[in-house]
Amino acid sequence: MADVILGDVSIEQVLIVVFVLLLTVILAKAASALIRRYLDDRISKYASKGIARIVQYAILAVGFYIGFYVIFQVSISALLASLGIVGLAVAFASQAVIQNAISGILISITRPIRLEDWVELGGLPDTGIGRVKDITLLTTVLRDTNGRVSYVPNSMILTSKVINYTRSGFVALSVDLSIQSTSDFQKLKEIVLRVADEDPLIVPKVDGDERSAIAKLLEVPAFKSMFEHRHDMSALDPQVVISDISESRVDVKVKFWIREINRKEEIISGFLKELGSRLDREGVKLLA
Repeated sequence: MADVILGDVSIEQVLIVVFVLLLTVILAKAASALIRRYLDDRISKYASKGIARIVQYAILAVGFYIGFYVIFQVSISALLASLGIVGLAVAFASQAVIQNAISGILISITRPIRLEDWVELGGLPDTGIGRVKDITLLTTVLRDTNGRVSYVPNSMILTSKVINYTRSGFVALSVDLSIQSTSDFQKLKEIVLRVADEDPLIVPKVDGDERSAIAKLLEVPAFKSMFEHRHDMSALDPQVVISDISESRVDVKVKFWIREINRKEEIISGFLKELGSRLDREGVKLLA
């Protein structure tokens, strides 16, 4: 007769259940990986991920059902009763896991972020700007512009401020410049606007397809409210304004819009390099 360890549950039953659960987890992960490999190139990654997740959860549900209800049968009640205080401790310890799991489900439903979105999370630790590479039941995987991979608990996605640059369509950047008070501000402004207008990475100087995409975004009610009364491409024109003035210097703020937030540093660097060359040729000196 088999040894009984908890109520009517035998050692053999426990070992079988452990084996079934381990096998279920392995099969679920393998099935998910195979589905992703087959579908990623045929449909969108988001749809592929969703199908793989449904299959994975279905296999896990079947495996847990077989492990506990079929093998243990009515003995499951005796097992749970025997766990007593241990079960209570595990419940408290698993609060974070449950919270992250529920958050993962809510993210899948509300979709504040999607695969391949460029996002930034508020609060600490600072993740910086990163691209969403995976959304699992418990964590969201981000890869930043420096190649670092962050595993963020899903509860943090729901409780923190999330900036979704991909969903916003485009974002404004500001560059601060200073010139001598005796310099010609109007001349500086003309040069700055000319350089920004010629830059293919600065809105609205973009190609036809990109320009059409931006025009469609400006028709969305959320964008109309953001730009108040200007609902055309002129709302995205670069701006040059004086932010401060003194006897010896004039501080200038340049604002322009870009589409690719992941290329932020590259775009600013290219803009300043070309602007510096133009200003030198025109005899306009910038102050440090």
